[in-house]
Amino acid sequence: MENPSSHGGIALPAPTPWPVVLALGVTLLGAGYLMHPLLAVIGSAVVVLGCVGWFRNVLPVEHEEIVSVVEHAHAARAAREVPCPALGAEGHRMHLPFEVYPYSAGVKAGLAGGAAMAIVGCVFGLVTHGMQGFDYESARSELNIPEGFRVEAMIAVGHPGDPAQLPEKMREREAPSGRKSLAEITCEGAFNF
Repeated sequence: MENPSSHGGIALPAPTPWPVVLALGVTLLGAGYLMHPLLAVIGSAVVVLGCVGWFRNVLPVEHEEIVSVVEHAHAARAAREVPCPALGAEGHRMHLPFEVYPYSAGVKAGLAGGAAMAIVGCVFGLVTHGMQGFDYESARSELNIPEGFRVEAMIAVGHPGDPAQLPEKMREREAPSGRKSLAEITCEGAFNF
C-alpha cells in the first residue's frame, strides 16, 4: 500500500452500499419469519449478496479513497461578545410556561413514575404506596420546591411492618381482601370455568 501522504491526503475506506444491502436482507429475513416464508428466502439471498459484496470490497485488498486535507482558516472573532451567565445565576435556566402543558401530563408522568418505583421497590423488598390528600403548599415549603415546579403526588416507601403494632382501628383494616383467588379467575389449557 502506498503512503497516503504522498497523495496529499488521508486514505479512508471507500464508500460502499453493501452494509445497507445486508441490513435490508436481515430485515426481509425477519419479516419472512413473521409473514411469509418467501420473504425469508428472498431475505436469505439478499443477506448472502450483501456479505459477498461487502467482503469483495475488503478482501484481498481494502478499497480506499484519498481524501484531501484542507487547512481550516482561522475564524474571525465577532465584534460583540455574548456574556455567558455564571452557573446558578438568575435567568440561567429557561422555564417553560405552565399554560403549554395540560394538567393531565403531570398526572400521567406521575402515574408512570409511581409504577416504576413500585416495581423497583418490590425488587428490593420495599412497599410503595401512592398518596393524595396531602397539603400541597406544606410539601412545597418543606421540600424546598422552587417556583416553576409543582407537586403532583407523593409516594410512601418503606419496609413492611408487623400489623400487631398498629392501632386497633387500623389493625382491623389489615384483613385479607375479599378478592377472588387466582384459581377462581385463571385456568390452564382449554377454557374450563
